[in-house]
Amino acid sequence: MKKIVKKIISMVLSTTCILTMTAFPAFAAETSSPADRLETGLSQLEEKYDVTIKKAPTARKASALSLEEVNSTLTDLESSLIKGQQARIENHQAYEQYMKELEESGRMDTSDSSTTPNSPAPRALISRIYYHSIGTLVPNGTSIRCSMTGNTTSDAYGNTVWASLSSHSSRLNSGYGTDWTETDFSYDLIDGRRTYVCHFIGTLEEPYKQSGFIEYYVYSEGWDIWFEAYST
Repeated sequence: MKKIVKKIISMVLSTTCILTMTAFPAFAAETSSPADRLETGLSQLEEKYDVTIKKAPTARKASALSLEEVNSTLTDLESSLIKGQQARIENHQAYEQYMKELEESGRMDTSDSSTTPNSPAPRALISRIYYHSIGTLVPNGTSIRCSMTGNTTSDAYGNTVWASLSSHSSRLNSGYGTDWTETDFSYDLIDGRRTYVCHFIGTLEEPYKQSGFIEYYVYSEGWDIWFEAYST
Protein backbone atom coordinates (compact mmCIF):
# COMPACT_ATOMS: atom_id res chain seq x y z
CA MET A 1 0.00 0.00 0.00
CA LYS A 2 2.87 2.40 0.85
CA LYS A 3 4.31 1.74 -2.61
CA ILE A 4 0.98 2.76 -4.18
CA VAL A 5 0.89 5.98 -2.13
CA LYS A 6 4.48 6.87 -3.04
CA LYS A 7 3.76 6.23 -6.71
CA ILE A 8 0.65 8.43 -6.71
CA ILE A 9 2.36 11.25 -4.77
CA SER A 10 5.32 11.25 -7.15
CA MET A 11 2.90 11.51 -10.08
CA VAL A 12 1.15 14.52 -8.54
CA LEU A 13 4.50 16.29 -8.06
CA SER A 14 5.22 15.75 -11.73
CA THR A 15 1.82 17.04 -12.82
CA THR A 16 1.46 20.26 -10.82
CA CYS A 17 2.47 22.23 -13.89
CA ILE A 18 0.03 20.44 -16.19
CA LEU A 19 -3.07 22.46 -15.36
CA THR A 20 -2.61 24.41 -18.56
CA MET A 21 -2.99 21.13 -20.44
CA THR A 22 0.29 21.42 -22.31
CA ALA A 23 1.87 18.19 -21.09
CA PHE A 24 1.02 16.01 -24.05
CA PRO A 25 2.86 16.95 -27.23
CA ALA A 26 1.31 13.91 -28.87
CA PHE A 27 -2.07 15.64 -28.60
CA ALA A 28 -0.94 18.26 -31.11
CA ALA A 29 1.18 16.11 -33.42
CA GLU A 30 0.46 17.17 -36.98
CA THR A 31 1.45 13.82 -38.50
CA SER A 32 -0.80 11.59 -36.40
CA SER A 33 -4.21 10.44 -37.50
CA PRO A 34 -7.06 11.09 -35.05
CA ALA A 35 -7.23 7.38 -34.19
CA ASP A 36 -3.48 7.13 -33.51
CA ARG A 37 -3.47 10.31 -31.51
CA LEU A 38 -6.38 9.10 -29.39
CA GLU A 39 -4.71 5.77 -28.67
CA THR A 40 -1.43 7.44 -27.75
CA GLY A 41 -3.13 10.04 -25.59
CA LEU A 42 -5.17 7.49 -23.65
CA SER A 43 -2.07 5.41 -22.97
CA GLN A 44 -0.28 8.47 -21.65
CA LEU A 45 -3.17 9.30 -19.36
CA GLU A 46 -3.25 5.74 -18.03
CA GLU A 47 0.44 5.82 -17.16
CA LYS A 48 0.45 9.33 -15.73
CA TYR A 49 -2.59 8.93 -13.49
CA ASP A 50 -2.28 5.22 -12.65
CA VAL A 51 -5.68 4.26 -14.08
CA THR A 52 -7.01 1.88 -16.70
CA ILE A 53 -9.17 3.32 -19.49
CA LYS A 54 -11.37 1.01 -21.57
CA LYS A 55 -13.50 1.93 -24.56
CA ALA A 56 -17.24 1.63 -23.95
CA PRO A 57 -19.56 -0.16 -26.40
CA THR A 58 -21.35 3.16 -26.93
CA ALA A 59 -18.15 5.07 -27.78
CA ARG A 60 -17.88 6.87 -31.09
CA LYS A 61 -15.52 5.34 -33.62
CA ALA A 62 -12.10 6.94 -33.49
CA SER A 63 -12.03 7.10 -37.29
CA ALA A 64 -15.09 9.35 -37.20
CA LEU A 65 -13.48 11.92 -34.89
CA SER A 66 -11.63 15.02 -36.01
CA LEU A 67 -8.27 16.04 -34.55
CA GLU A 68 -9.99 18.85 -32.67
CA GLU A 69 -12.48 16.42 -31.12
CA VAL A 70 -9.70 14.06 -30.06
CA ASN A 71 -7.71 16.87 -28.47
CA SER A 72 -10.81 18.15 -26.70
CA THR A 73 -11.64 14.70 -25.35
CA LEU A 74 -8.13 14.08 -24.01
CA THR A 75 -7.92 17.51 -22.43
CA ASP A 76 -11.32 17.20 -20.76
CA LEU A 77 -10.58 13.68 -19.50
CA GLU A 78 -7.28 14.79 -18.05
CA SER A 79 -8.89 17.65 -16.15
CA SER A 80 -11.08 15.10 -14.36
CA LEU A 81 -8.17 12.74 -13.72
CA ILE A 82 -6.14 15.51 -12.08
CA LYS A 83 -8.89 16.10 -9.52
CA GLY A 84 -9.38 12.38 -9.02
CA GLN A 85 -5.69 11.78 -8.45
CA GLN A 86 -5.69 14.30 -5.64
CA ALA A 87 -8.75 12.64 -4.12
CA ARG A 88 -6.99 9.27 -4.14
CA ILE A 89 -3.89 10.73 -2.50
CA GLU A 90 -6.02 12.26 0.25
CA ASN A 91 -7.79 8.93 0.69
CA HIS A 92 -4.48 7.09 1.24
CA GLN A 93 -3.13 9.80 3.51
CA ALA A 94 -6.28 9.76 5.66
CA TYR A 95 -5.98 6.00 6.18
CA GLU A 96 -2.29 6.21 7.05
CA GLN A 97 -2.98 9.02 9.50
CA TYR A 98 -5.78 7.03 11.10
CA MET A 99 -3.53 3.98 11.58
CA LYS A 100 -0.72 6.13 12.96
CA GLU A 101 -3.02 7.70 15.54
CA LEU A 102 -4.49 4.30 16.37
CA GLU A 103 -1.06 2.78 17.03
CA GLU A 104 -0.07 5.72 19.20
CA SER A 105 -3.30 5.63 21.20
CA GLY A 106 -2.65 2.30 22.90
CA ARG A 107 -5.97 0.92 21.70
CA MET A 108 -4.21 -1.92 19.85
CA ASP A 109 -3.47 -3.67 23.18
CA THR A 110 -5.93 -6.54 23.74
CA SER A 111 -4.25 -7.96 26.86
CA ASP A 112 -7.11 -6.89 29.15
CA SER A 113 -9.63 -8.99 27.25
CA SER A 114 -8.45 -12.52 28.00
CA THR A 115 -11.32 -14.91 28.48
CA THR A 116 -11.40 -17.54 31.18
CA PRO A 117 -11.58 -21.26 30.34
CA ASN A 118 -15.18 -21.20 31.54
CA SER A 119 -16.22 -18.28 29.35
CA PRO A 120 -19.48 -18.97 27.49
CA ALA A 121 -19.42 -19.88 23.84
CA PRO A 122 -20.20 -17.21 21.23
CA ARG A 123 -23.66 -15.98 22.07
CA ALA A 124 -24.72 -13.63 19.28
CA LEU A 125 -24.10 -13.02 15.60
CA ILE A 126 -23.89 -9.28 14.92
CA SER A 127 -23.47 -7.31 11.69
CA ARG A 128 -22.15 -3.81 11.24
CA ILE A 129 -22.56 -1.68 8.08
CA TYR A 130 -20.62 1.37 6.92
CA TYR A 131 -20.93 3.67 3.89
CA HIS A 132 -18.02 5.59 2.41
CA SER A 133 -17.80 7.93 -0.60
CA ILE A 134 -14.93 7.83 -3.11
CA GLY A 135 -14.37 8.75 -6.76
CA THR A 136 -11.85 9.66 -9.45
CA LEU A 137 -13.83 11.28 -12.26
CA VAL A 138 -16.29 12.59 -9.66
CA PRO A 139 -14.48 12.85 -6.31
CA ASN A 140 -16.66 11.54 -3.47
CA GLY A 141 -19.36 10.88 -6.04
CA THR A 142 -19.76 7.15 -5.40
CA SER A 143 -20.98 5.49 -2.21
CA ILE A 144 -19.58 2.08 -1.25
CA ARG A 145 -21.39 -0.16 1.24
CA CYS A 146 -19.11 -2.20 3.51
CA SER A 147 -20.22 -4.72 6.09
CA MET A 148 -18.88 -7.29 8.53
CA THR A 149 -20.49 -10.01 10.63
CA GLY A 150 -18.98 -11.46 13.77
CA ASN A 151 -19.72 -13.51 16.87
CA THR A 152 -19.70 -11.93 20.32
CA THR A 153 -19.03 -13.48 23.72
CA SER A 154 -18.20 -12.35 27.27
CA ASP A 155 -14.73 -11.72 28.60
CA ALA A 156 -13.52 -12.54 32.10
CA TYR A 157 -15.18 -9.37 33.43
CA GLY A 158 -18.57 -9.88 31.82
CA ASN A 159 -18.03 -7.39 29.01
CA THR A 160 -19.42 -8.14 25.57
CA VAL A 161 -16.47 -8.62 23.21
CA TRP A 162 -15.86 -10.04 19.77
CA ALA A 163 -15.18 -13.77 19.62
CA SER A 164 -14.56 -14.00 15.87
CA LEU A 165 -15.14 -12.30 12.53
CA SER A 166 -17.17 -14.66 10.37
CA SER A 167 -17.70 -12.72 7.13
CA HIS A 168 -17.26 -9.40 5.34
CA SER A 169 -18.36 -7.82 2.07
CA SER A 170 -18.34 -4.57 0.11
CA ARG A 171 -20.31 -3.42 -2.91
CA LEU A 172 -21.40 -0.43 -4.92
CA ASN A 173 -24.20 1.40 -3.14
CA SER A 174 -25.09 4.52 -5.15
CA GLY A 175 -23.71 7.47 -7.04
CA TYR A 176 -21.69 8.03 -10.20
CA GLY A 177 -19.62 4.84 -10.26
CA THR A 178 -20.82 1.77 -12.14
CA ASP A 179 -18.90 -1.01 -10.41
CA TRP A 180 -16.72 -1.79 -7.39
CA THR A 181 -14.36 -4.74 -7.02
CA GLU A 182 -12.96 -5.59 -3.61
CA THR A 183 -9.31 -6.63 -3.99
CA ASP A 184 -8.15 -7.00 -0.38
CA PHE A 185 -9.44 -7.09 3.19
CA SER A 186 -7.72 -7.00 6.57
CA TYR A 187 -8.73 -6.35 10.16
CA ASP A 188 -7.36 -5.62 13.63
CA LEU A 189 -8.96 -6.43 16.97
CA ILE A 190 -8.56 -3.53 19.41
CA ASP A 191 -10.04 -1.99 22.56
CA GLY A 192 -9.74 -5.19 24.58
CA ARG A 193 -11.53 -7.18 21.84
CA ARG A 194 -14.47 -4.76 21.82
CA THR A 195 -13.73 -3.31 18.36
CA TYR A 196 -12.79 -4.62 14.94
CA VAL A 197 -11.03 -2.23 12.58
CA CYS A 198 -12.06 -3.42 9.12
CA HIS A 199 -10.01 -2.30 6.12
CA PHE A 200 -11.22 -2.81 2.55
CA ILE A 201 -9.22 -2.09 -0.61
CA GLY A 202 -10.80 -2.04 -4.04
CA THR A 203 -11.08 -0.80 -7.61
CA LEU A 204 -13.74 1.66 -8.73
CA GLU A 205 -15.22 1.77 -12.24
CA GLU A 206 -16.59 5.10 -13.47
CA PRO A 207 -18.00 6.13 -16.87
CA TYR A 208 -16.56 9.03 -18.82
CA LYS A 209 -19.36 10.68 -20.79
CA GLN A 210 -19.57 13.14 -23.65
CA SER A 211 -22.82 14.50 -25.05
CA GLY A 212 -24.72 12.07 -22.84
CA PHE A 213 -22.97 8.97 -24.20
CA ILE A 214 -20.45 6.82 -22.33
CA GLU A 215 -17.16 6.96 -24.21
CA TYR A 216 -14.87 5.17 -21.76
CA TYR A 217 -14.78 3.38 -18.43
CA VAL A 218 -12.05 4.51 -16.06
CA TYR A 219 -10.75 2.08 -13.42
CA SER A 220 -8.90 3.47 -10.39
CA GLU A 221 -7.26 0.96 -8.05
CA GLY A 222 -6.23 0.97 -4.42
CA TRP A 223 -9.05 2.86 -2.71
CA ASP A 224 -8.96 2.52 1.09
CA ILE A 225 -12.18 2.15 3.08
CA TRP A 226 -12.04 1.47 6.80
CA PHE A 227 -14.35 1.59 9.78
CA GLU A 228 -14.60 0.53 13.41
CA ALA A 229 -17.12 -2.19 14.22
CA TYR A 230 -18.17 -2.23 17.87
CA SER A 231 -19.33 -5.31 19.77
CA THR A 232 -22.05 -3.35 21.60
